[in-house]
Amino acid sequence: MGRHCALSLQAAGFRVRATSRDPERARKQFDYLEFTFCDFESESSIVAAMSGCKGAVYLVHGLGTGADYPEREARAALLFQRAAAVTALERIVYLGGVAPTGTASRHLASRLNTGQLLREGTVPTIELRAAMVIGHQSQSFTLVRDLAVNAPVIALPPWLDNCSCPIAICDASAAIAVAMACPYSHSLWFELGGPECLSHRALLEMLCNAFGTGLWERRIARLTPAMAAVGLSALTRVPTEVLRELVAGLDSPLTPNGPSFFTSDMAAELRTVRQAIADAFSDESAEQSPSIETRRRIEEKTTRWLKRLGANRD
Repeated sequence: MGRHCALSLQAAGFRVRATSRDPERARKQFDYLEFTFCDFESESSIVAAMSGCKGAVYLVHGLGTGADYPEREARAALLFQRAAAVTALERIVYLGGVAPTGTASRHLASRLNTGQLLREGTVPTIELRAAMVIGHQSQSFTLVRDLAVNAPVIALPPWLDNCSCPIAICDASAAIAVAMACPYSHSLWFELGGPECLSHRALLEMLCNAFGTGLWERRIARLTPAMAAVGLSALTRVPTEVLRELVAGLDSPLTPNGPSFFTSDMAAELRTVRQAIADAFSDESAEQSPSIETRRRIEEKTTRWLKRLGANRD
């Protein structure tokens, strides 16, 4: 997601400084970005990395780093908002998660808590709440993709009938750049839902139909998210710790329940779920990631949306 965001910010005219614990290694992978060292467990390190910046996109999460990741995510958010105040940052944009209509899983509760902690700081923060981001190397999409490709037949529990509004990675990236440029002087949160709300089962069906994977129509009522995660671990590249947390989040509906970030014009241009899936598979086989086509789409959409924002401000 980070490289896609960098492209959208560059298209918006921002000079982008990316952070890494290993800047030299990162520069070799992404030679179009400027990298600096940053340890998000050290306030002084964050201050040094942000010095001279006007805004920051916060994509930090601790999923897969240990059982105490919610506490570590909270500490990192507090350190970051304090460092942002010290460096007189003007704006933070945070890509968070949707608030479920039922009980939030640990992962989703931590994402929402991170957003709240950032918004409670003195630097104006725009929190964008997304469900699944469909794109190459997105962990949540990779889980569904691997299941459809590797499983000979899939038996589904009732909780996969819960719905969400997944969004294409190019649309999410462009939205982040627009959020960085928006004329808001105080902290706000918005839903970042895609154009279609569909069940997790329907999403799986789209992928399974493409690969000839069978779906067992009967729901397995006693199959809990924790039990499902055990079986899925043999079918996906997603690390087991991450897999467990992602699956646990499917136990409640993840449909948007607040104000949308997208205007009607922007919403009309969002990629459909089928288009986003096709984009992800195209990027998977491309020589570079994001692919040339995805880069073009991000840059064009970012530029077009920003022009509309300027027109609306005038």
